[in-house]
Formats: sequence, structure tokens, C-alpha cells
Amino acid sequence: MDDQCGRIPRIQIFDHTENAAITLLRLAARLTVDVVEHIMHHCHAMPIQACVRRHRMRHTRHPAWRALRRGLTATLDTREFDLLQRNERVRSEWRSEPESWVHTLTHGDENALRDIVTEVATGLWQAPRSHRLR
Repeated sequence: MDDQCGRIPRIQIFDHTENAAITLLRLAARLTVDVVEHIMHHCHAMPIQACVRRHRMRHTRHPAWRALRRGLTATLDTREFDLLQRNERVRSEWRSEPESWVHTLTHGDENALRDIVTEVATGLWQAPRSHRLR
């Protein structure tokens, strides 16, 4: 509610559906100010989160990703797969040359993959300090 004139603020929804915006406007008339503000914060955060997810997970758009993921999940346990997936350099390799990873997986070189997991775990695949965001 606007403290000066007692009106409920107009809420914009960024999911591009008019029905959702109308529904939220009807709800806003019955909600408290702090709940409406909380909803507004979520509505503004959702597009940012979507952009971050698209950026972080863009390696999954590559046509070879399905074969790579199938091979990784068959070879590695969940903890090791998560370790690789959280590393920016590994994801960059999956984007640029997933075929080499698929080749490593399909030609039975499991030791090479275990070596990479060990290197990632010890920090050898981290970006140099000068390139890291602060």
C-alpha cells in the first residue's frame, strides 16, 4: 500500500501472461503490504535467475550433450558428476568440445575421467586468480 494515498501499487509480472498479472492484481487488494512487496521482489528476481540458469547451463543445448550426460552418469557417481558440473572450466569444455569427452567415455578410458575428477577436486581446473570475478 502506498503510505501517502492508501492505494495498492500496480504489480508487473514478467512471465508475459496477462492472466497472471490480472490474478495478482486481484490478490494484491487482499494482501498486506509486506506480502505484496515480497511478491514483487520475487517477480523481479525470476528473470535474473532465468538468465543465470541459461548462462550456466548453456552447454546442455549442444547436440552431443545427451550422449555425454548418459556416459558421465553411467561412469561417475552423483557426487563426482556434481563436482564436474559445478566447475566453470569443465562446463566450458563441454560447450566447446563435447565430442572429445564422449570419445573418452565410449572408448573405455575411465582412468582419464577419474584423473579429471581428481584434478577438479584438488583445484587444478580453477580459473587463475586474475580471471576470477571478485
